[in-house]
Amino acid sequence: MGYSTEYTLEYDTPDDYEDIKDFILKSTDHLIEYEIEDLLGGGSLTGGWYEHEEEVLELSRGFPATIFVLYGTGSEQGDVWKKRFINGEVEIIRATLVFPDFEPLPE
Repeated sequence: MGYSTEYTLEYDTPDDYEDIKDFILKSTDHLIEYEIEDLLGGGSLTGGWYEHEEEVLELSRGFPATIFVLYGTGSEQGDVWKKRFINGEVEIIRATLVFPDFEPLPE
C-alpha cells in the first residue's frame, strides 16, 4: 500500500465531458471507466494516482482551450494543494495553515 491522496478535478468546458472521458480512457491503463466518470462528474478519486501530473498535462495538451484544476488532499496532515493545467503547463499552489488571533482578554 502506498501513499493515498483524494483527488477532485474541475474543468471549464462541461460540454466536452464525453470527449475528455474518451481521451483519458485511451491514454491511461490504470484508471477504469467508473473512476474517470466520478472524477469528471464532480466526485473524487482516492488512492495513489502517482502519474496524475503527467496525465493531466497530457490531457490539457489535448484540450488546450480547457482549464483543468486538480485538487489533492494527502493522507499526511498539511498535504493539501491544487494544480491548474492550461495547454500543457501547470501551476501548483499549496495550502497554508494560518491561526487566527486570540480574542482580546477581558479588562
